[in-house]
Amino acid sequence: MAAVHRSPFVTIAFTRSLATSVKKIEVKNPVVELDGDEMTRILWKWIKDRLILPYVNVDIKYYDLGMEHRDATNDQVTIDAAEAIQKYNVGIKCATITPDEARVKEFKLKQMWKSPNGTIRNILGGTVFREPILLNNVPRIVPGWTKPIVMGRHAFGDQYRATDFVVTEPGSFEIVFTPKSGGQPTRYKVYDFNGGGVGLGMYNTDKSIEGFARSCFQVALEKKWPMYLSTKNTILKKYDGRFKDIFADIYEREFETQFKANNIWYEHRLIDDMVAQALKSSGGFVWAAKNYDGDVQSDILAQGYGSLGLMTSVLVTPDGKTIEAEAAHGTVTRHYREHQKGKETSTNSIASIFAWTRGLAHRAKLDENPALVKFTEDLEKACIDTVQDEGIMTKDLALAIHQENSMVEKKKDKKDKKDKKDKKGKKKHHDEKKGKKEVMILNSHGEWVPAVQFALEQTLDLTSKSLTGVRERMTGLISTNEELQESCVQQEKDALDVIAALHSESERKDFQIKALRDEMDAALDKARLERLSIIEEAENKIADMNSILNEKDAAFKVMQADFAVIKDFRKKRQDMLKELEFQKQELADTQKQHKDTLTRMERKFFEEKIRLQKEANRKISELASMAHKEAVLNLDETTKDIYKENMRMSESLQYHIEESEELTKQNKALLEANRKLMEERDLHNVIVREKVLQVKQQVQEIKDLNTKIESMEHSLSHVVREFEHEREIIGKLARKELNDVKKVATKLRENLEIKSYEMKHIKRLAQHILDQRTKVEKFFMDALDHVRTEIIKERERAKKMAHNDYNRKIREVMAKKTVPFPPVQSFRQNATPSVNPFDLSIASAAAAAIMKPPPSPSIYSTAVAAEETKHETHGSVDIYDLNWADKERVLRLLFAKMNGVALGVEGNEEEDPAPVEESEQGFEYDERIFPISSTENVELYGAPIIEASLIQVNNQKESLAALDVDQVTGNLTTAYSGSRRNLLPKSENKLQAIESGATPLTNTSRAASLTASNY
Repeated sequence: MAAVHRSPFVTIAFTRSLATSVKKIEVKNPVVELDGDEMTRILWKWIKDRLILPYVNVDIKYYDLGMEHRDATNDQVTIDAAEAIQKYNVGIKCATITPDEARVKEFKLKQMWKSPNGTIRNILGGTVFREPILLNNVPRIVPGWTKPIVMGRHAFGDQYRATDFVVTEPGSFEIVFTPKSGGQPTRYKVYDFNGGGVGLGMYNTDKSIEGFARSCFQVALEKKWPMYLSTKNTILKKYDGRFKDIFADIYEREFETQFKANNIWYEHRLIDDMVAQALKSSGGFVWAAKNYDGDVQSDILAQGYGSLGLMTSVLVTPDGKTIEAEAAHGTVTRHYREHQKGKETSTNSIASIFAWTRGLAHRAKLDENPALVKFTEDLEKACIDTVQDEGIMTKDLALAIHQENSMVEKKKDKKDKKDKKDKKGKKKHHDEKKGKKEVMILNSHGEWVPAVQFALEQTLDLTSKSLTGVRERMTGLISTNEELQESCVQQEKDALDVIAALHSESERKDFQIKALRDEMDAALDKARLERLSIIEEAENKIADMNSILNEKDAAFKVMQADFAVIKDFRKKRQDMLKELEFQKQELADTQKQHKDTLTRMERKFFEEKIRLQKEANRKISELASMAHKEAVLNLDETTKDIYKENMRMSESLQYHIEESEELTKQNKALLEANRKLMEERDLHNVIVREKVLQVKQQVQEIKDLNTKIESMEHSLSHVVREFEHEREIIGKLARKELNDVKKVATKLRENLEIKSYEMKHIKRLAQHILDQRTKVEKFFMDALDHVRTEIIKERERAKKMAHNDYNRKIREVMAKKTVPFPPVQSFRQNATPSVNPFDLSIASAAAAAIMKPPPSPSIYSTAVAAEETKHETHGSVDIYDLNWADKERVLRLLFAKMNGVALGVEGNEEEDPAPVEESEQGFEYDERIFPISSTENVELYGAPIIEASLIQVNNQKESLAALDVDQVTGNLTTAYSGSRRNLLPKSENKLQAIESGATPLTNTSRAASLTASNY
């Protein structure tokens, strides 16, 4: 059985064919037809053949977007169709299939092709506007929608051009944006998968969003309706927030004034709030939505207005010049399956008809074709009138209308039946009440009451009891509610405590995380610095290699340039030879043509001359004969004619003479040209000979250059091979050095950790030593005090003994008067002893006088021995052999080293030894008793001895004055071996050799000097 499809609009086509003249409407420019799939493909052909082509003469650019043809062309037909729409500005599209897994198997497709609508919309850009077709007799699921709602769907990007994939194992999902300018890529971490899952990445552009916004604002202004934009910018703050910001910016800059002038407005709403607002509104606004949201909400709107078949869909580009009209519904697969079985179907074709009318209407607008505009309006009106007025419609509309009417009628019938039943029951009860006698019953109070009243009392008792139970239950529920509220408050407090504890714990962990991150950042910085140093070193080496490579490349380019010049000459050589041959041939042809022309002109000149002579002779003879005849006939008339003929012949002769002169001039010009050509020929011959010589020379040069090129190519290949080999060796060395550097860096890090640990241990030991320093200092201070006391005591004792010895010897001299006087000695520090000669008589006379005491012999001998021993002591001295003064010096030096201070370092020079005060007990020296005499008197009293003593004392003073602790040569080793010893110069690690047998005066002076310099 053949498949049958009944169209409800046959009467439209029939009426149109009667009302329209035979002449078709001419359309200047083409439209693009995009055929589709399944049931809509059959409807599409029926509409085009019966409702469009019989009345409109239009050039249709046909593209088959059926599933089989798209697969055969690898979806190229979809791209070609979109480009054709861009070219002709109007596209009219039938519904198509977007394949899924089942469709891939059904059609045996090469792959799961993307949506053709998505492909076309991404090429064209713009916005899809879907508007319902209102039919008054079609019931609406949302009764409040009395005016249309235009859905503006963004037709670019989002899920329809997204990249999605299936995750089969654990891993990390990231999105990477790489700037075209070559900047650093930006990575966005999306999710860490612990198992299988799915991922999606989608996009959009500012340019597309701006076009979307302008298209929506333009449509709102055309319809003078308010406009709403719906997004979910509270979730997708960046993605949906970008839509919101661009719409607001364009509205404020371009459309706010126009909207206010038309008393309409623009507002942004969240998608869920917008859906609720749309359901409770009456319609009459433009709703702008993103691609996916618009796809879903447009189908909801279509169904809300009565049927999916009553929704138009027009894609408008931002400039408003290009559109693509289509039906909003799919390919009606279920009807197509019935059609394949040969069964009758009833498919709503209104949306497909409106796709044709909207496309043709835009073509008419672009071409300024009012007849085509009227045709589209009439066809749309005929569709609406057929359903509304004539009641002719498809099954889906009929079911929607009659199902609603049947439900209303059922409700009405049910109500009528109930009313009749109630009336009948009341009448029957009234009749029974009249026919029976009223029954009396004894109630609980002992009264006889009618049965009806007794029933009412019983009902009242039961109701009272029930009310009491309800009240008790209500009281219990109230108490339970209070207990539950208290429990809820307690749970809230516990929850707050737990949250506070968790918050503190979270803060503590955040602090720990921050500290660990800081440590990690420090370690990363350190590693980065090390890596940068290694990279810098490697880059330096690479730069060196690159410089060498650049030099080689430069040399190679120079050789290539030379070789290119030679190759260019080789190519041009043949052209030059050809050009030379061509010049030769052209010269020969020119000479030949010149000779031929000259010969031809000469022949023509002579022929013309002979012809003219013959003609002149002939005419003369003719004239003579005619003149003779006429003279015979009429002499007067003949005379006149002869005169006239004579004049004519004179003019003719003059003409021939001028022509002969012109030919003579031409002959001269030709001869001159011939002469020039001969000269040029000679010149060309000379040039040819020169060129031949040059060509021979160039051939020889070419041979030499070819030889040179071969040698250079050979050397260049050798250099390249050497360079490659050298680069490989250097690369290996660089990698080896890099590995060695990494190993060294690893070892250095390990050594650094070991040294850090050792340094901590040394710090602990140093702290321990510093703690013990107080006791050591106290010990040395006590030792110093003891040494100082003993030095003072020894000094006083030596001085007293020397003084007593000197006085004893003076008394003996004074008593015996024969013993010579001892050497004069002064016990004052700065006094120089004076020795005076005197007689025994004079000494006896001045015995009672007070004089200055000289040193005793024992002290003198001690000083001389010390002076002699000074230059003999060079070895180390045992510390136990030191006297008190040397011990003091040792302690002071050791103490200075412990404190990290070098004697004589902080100050440039040591202080001068403190002067020893003169003894107040010495005798007053009287020059009257001991006058200064000559050297002869000095020699009488042991002058050599006194002189030696003076020399010894002066030398001793000079050595003491120049003595410095850092310049002595002793090797006394200290007992202190701590870390502070390393702070002193090497010269301070040695002690001077201590002179044994030094006099108390000498040691005391040195001790005083050291004491003054340290305190």
